[in-house]
Amino acid sequence: MDELASMPACQILVTIACDGNRRRELNSIRKTRGFNWGPGAIGCAYWTGVRLCDLLTHCGVKDGARFVWFEGADHLHEDDYGTSLPLSTAMDPSNDIILAQQMNDERLSPDHGFPVRLVIPGFVGARMVKWLKSIKVASKETQNYYHWHDNKLLPTSVDSVEAAEEGWWYNSEYNLYEQNINSVITYPTHGEKLSPDQLPPEGLSLRGYAYSGGGRKIVRVEYSVDEGQTWYLCERHYPREAVLHNKYWTWCHWTATVDVWRLTRARSIIVRGFDSSMNTQPPTLNWNMLGEMNNGWYKVIVEMSSLILEPPSLQFQHPVVPGSAAQGWMVKDQLLSRYLELQPTSSGKEFTVEEVAKHNTPSSCWVIIRDMVFDLTNFIREHPGGAPTLLAHAGSDATEVFEGAHAEDSFRWRDAYFIGYIGRKWAKEISAEPVPPVVPPRELERIAYRGVPGAVLSPRKWLQIELKARKPQTHDTLLLTFQRTDPQKPLGLPIGHHIYLADTIGGSHVSRPYTPIMPISLEEDNEL
Repeated sequence: MDELASMPACQILVTIACDGNRRRELNSIRKTRGFNWGPGAIGCAYWTGVRLCDLLTHCGVKDGARFVWFEGADHLHEDDYGTSLPLSTAMDPSNDIILAQQMNDERLSPDHGFPVRLVIPGFVGARMVKWLKSIKVASKETQNYYHWHDNKLLPTSVDSVEAAEEGWWYNSEYNLYEQNINSVITYPTHGEKLSPDQLPPEGLSLRGYAYSGGGRKIVRVEYSVDEGQTWYLCERHYPREAVLHNKYWTWCHWTATVDVWRLTRARSIIVRGFDSSMNTQPPTLNWNMLGEMNNGWYKVIVEMSSLILEPPSLQFQHPVVPGSAAQGWMVKDQLLSRYLELQPTSSGKEFTVEEVAKHNTPSSCWVIIRDMVFDLTNFIREHPGGAPTLLAHAGSDATEVFEGAHAEDSFRWRDAYFIGYIGRKWAKEISAEPVPPVVPPRELERIAYRGVPGAVLSPRKWLQIELKARKPQTHDTLLLTFQRTDPQKPLGLPIGHHIYLADTIGGSHVSRPYTPIMPISLEEDNEL
């Protein structure tokens, strides 16, 4: 690390977006195998580090090499996360690929890939390996499991069964590398209401972002208020440092002003972009099994309210919101249909929440999904996401996690593992139940907590903490301060892992994962 840090470095402004950005819109049509990303799986930052081409030149590349392999330190179910690039791509200095050690002039934090992260401008975020531990030059493409089984844009007709049986996973033609073109409306926001007296005489200001991959510049952004029949130009705003080697590595922000009279007659506001290769967005969505690269026209519905006791107002509905909330014009009936799909064909006995909570070990793993109880003990080894992911919710309600991460074909096991229901009479007593413990297998504890003796955190139990302070940061963000009961012991959170916070809210067990920005070292750990 010291040798890497001593090499000449450069700073590049880069936008990084997940290839699953806007995936929830696809999930609203038909469930994919990916999480419910809204249009916010994107960010822009200054990255500082050594150019990959300089490092490879410094180390020397042997004859016959054609690919560069990258592997991260995060231990996943099938493999450590990794990917590879053609050597020609890695050695081209105009691609500006760097091994970043700083973000926005500060040392990388754990959630952004400390100590080193691969940054490939213009590529999908999944290729930018975090917690980078090794780089290898080879004559062939990496065989890493996640290089082949994730981040693919498969044909709409292919499901997970066909992909496995017909060899689709190992067809490199469907691998995702460069970003496609995309644009989004960010203002007006979802659910916003504007009365006539709140609309400026010059019109309503629209705002949003647009980006493309491969260094291609966004040359045009247009909006429509008549379902795509007529288009009007938007103003584009690129950061000053956006262009390097005549390539554009960042998003652009766009603005436009729509006349009030047009807006009051509009049924929707639609945006689309064009890049320097004249790529543009399709008018409809392209569903695919992994929910990747959704870039259809972004559409916000405009409605005029006519409540008797309220003055008329314009209401704006985005297609979806992030997470599992049933909001957005695309998801109004989604949760009800998903619930009906999940209903088993057999009957079962009634259980209490207390009874289910006792089955939280690898030898007896029960979960609750939509008030139905499933015994997944015999499914642990077959779970595609790995045993730790499943056991983290053993003995508790896993509805939100299940619905947010599984495709339609995941429902096939419901009859095989269904054993009963949560009795309705126990619903009001859920709030009195203790939070069930999380019991991942012992091997996870060995991997995650090695080298931190006496650590407070453990994947085998919940710890009681006290909320000491709540400080608003923005309109929808809070800074929470918690009091530890044993501040003399090291916290013991390993790099790249989540910490879960849980409570019983409104009669339901609610758990959320967070990735702290520190500690990075044991010295910092002892200061917390």
